[in-house]
Parts: sequence; structure tokens; C-alpha cells
Amino acid sequence: MNMIYRILGKRGRITIPHEIQINKGFRKNDILCFVETSEAVIITRGKVCIGSNNSGMRKCEELQNKKLSLSEFVGSLSDIEQKEALVQLSMAVAKRGESSK
Repeated sequence: MNMIYRILGKRGRITIPHEIQINKGFRKNDILCFVETSEAVIITRGKVCIGSNNSGMRKCEELQNKKLSLSEFVGSLSDIEQKEALVQLSMAVAKRGESSK
């Protein structure tokens, strides 16, 4: 097992080390699922995750095989996650608008 240590940022952010991103196939804008267990946090790629308890992994697996529309996906997010998605989308649209000028 390869162990890499990182300091948790002021806003609770942490960067997944580049070598792990490459080894696990993580790409920019991937959806990441965080599942909390009693001893660890498991991060997986390409799954939609609802809930923060131990049933989170089961819910991720159930939703992985479903085709969700954008509105269904956004509707499955918490209020805080929806606000964060709005901020991210607004910034992306504004950035795209600036680059086309």
C-alpha cells in the first residue's frame, strides 16, 4: 500500500495526488463518491452518492446502473450541493463568455 500524506486545507479541501489520479483513472470533472465508514473515507469515481452513512456505498451501487437525467441528478443533491453546483456552473459559463470576447 502506497501512503501519501496531505494537509487538509482551511476550507476542508484536499487534492488527490496526481500519481493517484493517474493510477485510478480520475479525470477533470469526474463525479467522485465519498463513502464514510467507521475507520476510513472511500473515494470512488463515476458513481452518484446519496447519504453519508454506511448505506452510502449500497446507494452508490444502486444508482450507478441507472441513467439519470440532469434534473434528476441535481434533484438528488442536498441544498448545499445544489448551491455549490450552481456556483461552479455559473463560473464555467462566465469563463466561457470571457474567452469568446
